[in-house]
Amino acid sequence: MKKLTALDITKLYNAEFAQLIARFLEDFSKSDLEANTDEDLKELMESLKTQLPDFNAASDQVRASGESAKIVQADSERDATLRALKDALKAYRNTKVHSEKEAYTALDLLLSEYKGVETNSYEVQTNRLANLVERLQSEAYKKHVNELAIAKFVERLHQANTHFDELFANRSFLLSQRKKYNANELRKALVFDYRKICNYVEAVANVRKDNFYTEMLAIINNSRKYFADTVLSRRTKKKEAKKEGPKEE
Repeated sequence: MKKLTALDITKLYNAEFAQLIARFLEDFSKSDLEANTDEDLKELMESLKTQLPDFNAASDQVRASGESAKIVQADSERDATLRALKDALKAYRNTKVHSEKEAYTALDLLLSEYKGVETNSYEVQTNRLANLVERLQSEAYKKHVNELAIAKFVERLHQANTHFDELFANRSFLLSQRKKYNANELRKALVFDYRKICNYVEAVANVRKDNFYTEMLAIINNSRKYFADTVLSRRTKKKEAKKEGPKEE
C-alpha cells in the first residue's frame, strides 16, 4: 500500500509551512508530470499557487514585530547616548575653572528644558532631541560645548536620533503600503487545500494503476519527509534540553 509520509503540519512555523508548499510546487514543476492529466488536481494546485503569495505577505506582516524590536532597540540606544551626554556634562559640575563653570551652567540649564524627554512618544521624542541637537550646535551654545570638549557626545546623540527616525519612518511607510492580512485564516485555507491534494493523491494512487499518481505521491512525500525530519529534530532537542536542566554557574 502506498502511504503518505506522516507530517504534523501544526508543528511547522509559518515560514516552514510556506516552504513546504513552495517546495512541493517546485518539485512538481521540475518533474515530467503533466498537470492536465487530472483537471481537479490541477485546479487545487493552482489554488495553492494563488494563495501562497498572500500567505507569505501575511507572514511578513507578522514579522513586522521584528521591525518593532529594532525600533525599541534604537530608542534604547538613543536614550543611552542622551545619558552619556548628561554624564559628560556632570563631570564639570564642581569645576573651579570659570570658563568651564560658565559653560556647565549654560548647558545644564538648556538640558533641563528637555527633562523627561525619554518618556515622550516616539515622534515627540525624535523632534525634541533633534531640536536639542540643533541648539547645542548653534552659535549660542557651540562655544560651551567646545569648552567642555563634549562635541562627540552631541554628535552621537544626533546620529542615534537620526538612525531611530529613519527606522521609524521606514516602518511607518511599509505599514501604510501593506495590505491587511489574517495569517491564521490564510494558513487554514492553504492547509485545507494542501491536505485535500495529499489525501486525494494517496487514495487514487492506491486505486488506479497509473504511474502519474504514484510519482505524484513521491513528489509530495519528498518535501513532507524533509519537514517531518525538521519537526522531529526540534522535538528531540527540546527533550534533551529538558533532561539536561539548567546549567550550574
